[in-house]
Amino acid sequence: MKWFFGINDFSNYFENYSQLIKVAVYTANKNTTLEPFCIYDGQENELTKWLRENNVDIIFHRSPHYQQLKQSFPHALPTAAGAFLRVEIPKIVEIKGIKDEYVLYTDCDVMFFNDVVDYLQNLTCKYFAIAPQENPNDWVNQVNTGVMYMNTRNLLDVHEDFNKFIAQNLGELLKQSYDQGAYKRYFRGKWDRLDLTMNWKPYWKINQEIKILHFHGPKPLRSQLETIKNNQLPSNHPYITMGLINDNFWYQTRVWQEAYQLMIEQGKTELTLKNKGIDIPSSRLQQIKGEMNLYLTALTHIKKELAKFRIT
Repeated sequence: MKWFFGINDFSNYFENYSQLIKVAVYTANKNTTLEPFCIYDGQENELTKWLRENNVDIIFHRSPHYQQLKQSFPHALPTAAGAFLRVEIPKIVEIKGIKDEYVLYTDCDVMFFNDVVDYLQNLTCKYFAIAPQENPNDWVNQVNTGVMYMNTRNLLDVHEDFNKFIAQNLGELLKQSYDQGAYKRYFRGKWDRLDLTMNWKPYWKINQEIKILHFHGPKPLRSQLETIKNNQLPSNHPYITMGLINDNFWYQTRVWQEAYQLMIEQGKTELTLKNKGIDIPSSRLQQIKGEMNLYLTALTHIKKELAKFRIT
């Protein structure tokens, strides 16, 4: 099954989101059988090089709303140009000749704990399936488009009309979480349900059955965490008033940071071997990675068990 995510290199937080993307790809490659595709608006750089080295197919594409954003809403361009890339997935699938009726989309700030294909292969939807946002019981008003199971054929049927709707309401949608507001308004009452484990939030209770963890709200990045730890957020900040920063968030943040560090160490090892002229056959390299993944999976399980007893 094909998995899409998108980013633009003129985002104000490109470096931060590059880190998040790497963990998403690293954990997807380690824990799933997904085929990763990056919808990318930008120039070649370190990230695109890393993505190719990690078996990600890069599709260069620009949102049809780019010019309108640039001319009328330049302040929103760095964020919106990337956010609206997901709307183009049905058209990209058609252009690329991809035959899949269903594909998975996620935001950049996710990590994969378990394979998702077995579950998704048995799921159907008219347009897309999504899960709630902060409140896991609200499937009507506060839904989240950070993880979407897309019916590309049916979405393609309304693609042109959907983009017209976005263009006509762009100013309002920029105040309504960009693409999320567009999907919620245009498709109101027409989405299907995605299991909560496919879009689990870090501030929800610890769950051993998580498939995809989505860092909606505060991110597990050092710069943002330092701001939180130093009490530099105002008391009325949404992260605080909505209860998004709790013990569960800090636990999942540590899990993300461990995955990031393991990814870095694996990259250093492979680079060292390459610099020494040691040519490991790809089959053996995959075997080594598999053995490492088994070890890391066991280690993660042990840490989760210890966490139940508050042992650190």
